[in-house]
Amino acid sequence: MGQLDTAFAGLLQGEEEWPPGPPDMKALYTHFYNEIVKNTRNTVCGSCGCIDHDPSHFDLVPVTEHSLCALRVDPSLVPFDFSSGIEELNNQHIMIDPLGIVQTPGQRTSICIC
Repeated sequence: MGQLDTAFAGLLQGEEEWPPGPPDMKALYTHFYNEIVKNTRNTVCGSCGCIDHDPSHFDLVPVTEHSLCALRVDPSLVPFDFSSGIEELNNQHIMIDPLGIVQTPGQRTSICIC
């Protein structure tokens, strides 16, 4: 049988089986629910303050991460209280957006960074 005959036989079989059966509604709803929940949570970057809904666009960085030292500021130049509630960051004068603080399930405090 040639390639055209095989394709035509597949087309005929598809027409015989049409319309396809309905999808599994429980799996369809579960997928829909998970996608909606994923996209309804605001995730804030602790460094720049940008907001996104996709958690895969962010990395969770522990508050002890050395690279956070790049966010250190001179407190005499900042005219407002920028304390974050995290003692490790406050002692080093590291300014972050407090909305970027995440408490992970293991009770470890992390910062979302985009």
